[in-house]
Amino acid sequence: VFSAQVDFNGAVQASGATSTEDIDWQEITGIRRQITDKGELIDAEARFAWDDQNLYMYVAVQDDVHYPCEDITELWDWDSLQIGLAPDRSDNDKYFVYSIGLLEDGVLILVDNDTIGGKSGELPLSQMPSTVVREEDSQTTVYQMTIPWSLLGLTAAPQAGDVGVEIVVHDRDASLSDPNEPGRWESYYME
Repeated sequence: VFSAQVDFNGAVQASGATSTEDIDWQEITGIRRQITDKGELIDAEARFAWDDQNLYMYVAVQDDVHYPCEDITELWDWDSLQIGLAPDRSDNDKYFVYSIGLLEDGVLILVDNDTIGGKSGELPLSQMPSTVVREEDSQTTVYQMTIPWSLLGLTAAPQAGDVGVEIVVHDRDASLSDPNEPGRWESYYME
């Protein structure tokens, strides 16, 4: 798992877009992060666009094993993304957290707008159109989300154009019943 907070001016206005499919993501500057943990490389890149109605997000995660969610109450514990959005960085009451992951039969989005971590429940894809596609040949999972500004408590794009974004990439390579999985994590002891 890794996260990064960065300031950038990489989001572009996507006039005329109605979905993430209408955007040429390769023309937008991305934020990239690579990490190697115990010999495993995770490489993730995020790109953003916006218009008056939506924030559009594209995240590509290269990972040798994509382990889809088996327990929808613990999406964070499987290969998935957790996205924190702060349309007003001076007001923590306006901090929204969404988690998105791939299930055997589709995409699951959970919403949590409580900064302490309480779950608010599942968000229908009709409210936040999203796709998650695993491409085994390139070992890449691509997440695309259309986030209406209204889900961030706004009626349109922020006037200042400043939105705080945090992305956490959750990685799991096997079931916890796999004897190798617990060995991937460091042991810490409290005395």
